[in-house]
Amino acid sequence: MKKSILYILAIIFAFTLTSTFTSCGNDDADLTPNSNQDSQGGQGDQGGQSENVENKENKAQYVDALCLDCDGNGLCPTCDGSGKGCTTCHGNGACPDCNGTGGTCESCDSTGKCHRCKGSGNCKTCDGTGREVCYICDGSGKNLITGKTCSKCGGNRRIQCMTCRGTGDCYVCDGRRTCNICKGNPSCNTCRGNKKCITCGGDGHCFTCKNSDGKCLTCKGKGNVVQKAVVIDPFDGLYEYNPEKVNATKVENVNTSWGIPDNKYYRFEPTPNNRVNIYVTYSSGVIEPNKRYKLQVTFAPETTDYSEIGSNISVSVYSDSEKLTSSNYVTSGENVSIFTSQEFVVLTNEIKIQFGTRVSTNEYRNGTYNFVMRIARILLLLEEE
Repeated sequence: MKKSILYILAIIFAFTLTSTFTSCGNDDADLTPNSNQDSQGGQGDQGGQSENVENKENKAQYVDALCLDCDGNGLCPTCDGSGKGCTTCHGNGACPDCNGTGGTCESCDSTGKCHRCKGSGNCKTCDGTGREVCYICDGSGKNLITGKTCSKCGGNRRIQCMTCRGTGDCYVCDGRRTCNICKGNPSCNTCRGNKKCITCGGDGHCFTCKNSDGKCLTCKGKGNVVQKAVVIDPFDGLYEYNPEKVNATKVENVNTSWGIPDNKYYRFEPTPNNRVNIYVTYSSGVIEPNKRYKLQVTFAPETTDYSEIGSNISVSVYSDSEKLTSSNYVTSGENVSIFTSQEFVVLTNEIKIQFGTRVSTNEYRNGTYNFVMRIARILLLLEEE
């Protein structure tokens, strides 16, 4: 009986020891949204407070989102707003092949004649005879070593031309004598002699925005487009954080001049005397699986009397503890910042989005970055079929 009790206690002790070692990981790969880890010096902290999101459902709706083609600046991505920038002629309007001369066919050297037969129509190799010098005996008719009759040409010194197969016709022009590229017209085969760039019509204007106003065609210069997306509220979508390490403050009724969506954001910073990197996790609620999404996050600037220094933030998307995408993004302390992730596919009906600061002690002391995150809006942009 004593041996049995001791055996059971040994098993319990071994299981406890294994759990202890497992929970002490300090690798970023272990920082999944439900890990409740606590670490210092750039690794941060998360977990400890959760809210039930099992019954929450987010349906996609059409919202005003940042234009991804121009990154919100409203400028044509090809010419960057200049109206010039044809990638064929580089804005000078001239044909890139003839450089605006309208001539010089490269194949016929502006002669209009076949560059193989020089307009004779005859095969250049055999000069139209259909027979060329025997390459074995070099036209001597005899074996160069033994002096006997050449076995290849039989002493005739010439053999059937391998270029034209004995026809005597130039295989490039088929005996027509005219250049098969320019058909006898020694003008540029790209612009057909009109000297103008065929892409921009000779005006050098950008072929993307066409009307040369320099505006992005996707958003018509507005910088925003109406896009189907799942909207995650910065207040209601908060899923998990550690209140012992993270101060969470709701900032509302922000002046509209800041351009912050709904004039509100959630401000996260370390608790007093706890200058370490912090982590918070958001939940998507219930969404459609097997769909392609891009994450777009709006970070607010500092709108109160705090430091205007930006933050270096890591953004990771998880589905069933599997990381779908991860990026680092530096926010501005003075202006609204918008981050857009790479495309990813959600296989389940819910995802977790983890935000964390990535600031070293020296960066904080030198005023390079701070530990503050200001999350104003989270969109899951839905790639429509």
